[in-house]
Amino acid sequence: MSSCPYSLRNELGMRNHLYPDEYPTHAASDSPTPFDTPDSKTHKTELARLVDEIRHTDPPPRDPILAASPDAQAGEKLFAQIGCALCHVPT
Repeated sequence: MSSCPYSLRNELGMRNHLYPDEYPTHAASDSPTPFDTPDSKTHKTELARLVDEIRHTDPPPRDPILAASPDAQAGEKLFAQIGCALCHVPT
């Protein structure tokens, strides 16, 4: 599963098995973290369900006037330089 778990952690604050160091009292051998416990009916974790939801949600439409502004162009370049465009593709 890889729908930018880094963003899920940093933007939404979702802690999970991908970042075990965020549970200082949680060792890998311990029971699952809150977002890693599968639902008894679907067998999916909370994290997997959120990733599925995000994958099936269309992004908002791009505003061509705002996208042409110098600030937006600079932001788009920075977005690509720091690696965000690896998961968040423009098309």
